[in-house]
Amino acid sequence: WTLFESHYAKNGWLEPEIAPFSGQYWDADPCFARDGKTLYFISNRPAQAGDPPKHDFDIWKVEKDESGWSDPVQLPPPINSETSEYYPTLADNGSVYFGSRRNGGKGAADIYCSRLEDGKYRTAVNLGEAINTSGNEFEPCIARDESFLIFMATPTEALDQTDLWISHHSEGQWAKASKLPVPFNSEAMEFSPKISWDGKQFFFSSSRNTHDAAFARPERTGEMSKRIRSAG
Repeated sequence: WTLFESHYAKNGWLEPEIAPFSGQYWDADPCFARDGKTLYFISNRPAQAGDPPKHDFDIWKVEKDESGWSDPVQLPPPINSETSEYYPTLADNGSVYFGSRRNGGKGAADIYCSRLEDGKYRTAVNLGEAINTSGNEFEPCIARDESFLIFMATPTEALDQTDLWISHHSEGQWAKASKLPVPFNSEAMEFSPKISWDGKQFFFSSSRNTHDAAFARPERTGEMSKRIRSAG
């Protein structure tokens, strides 16, 4: 797993390149803060330089200024634990939602929230049985105002059964989550939900294939490259 970055120019997106802080360890699940200058991600990189890679994933962040990206900084407890954390996303108030395999959950992996108060993150809270089950809940996408949460869930450790679910938040309570309908979900795998900053576009990953299994003629290199990098 490696993080790439691409810059948008007049004629479209430039060729992706490995981000300067990635390429050595397993890095994944990038998420920008609202300011667009702080990027959160997960990594198995060691906390101390020279140590071996970790056996679990923690949440890290880098910040960007005129000179480029800062060195990665590991988020402290109570966000990170002795087990893996996944897929951080942030609400406008700074609260961080993420998946974790920490002890005391409802299942193998649950979704938690750590609130930012007086500049410090508070104890991560399990979102409860309305969202978390005895299966796996990963990859939360929180609305900017925390009014709803979209996440990926699978009943077993097998990741070939993942679907996207949604729960709405009202009067301090999360409603019982329900599976998103077609066209969000399909018979294939759906995961990694993201919402554009203006709230008008919903992005997600899927293993569905909208291309024909056979072609009328052999593909050319440019045609194949365009197809495998496009949606569907």
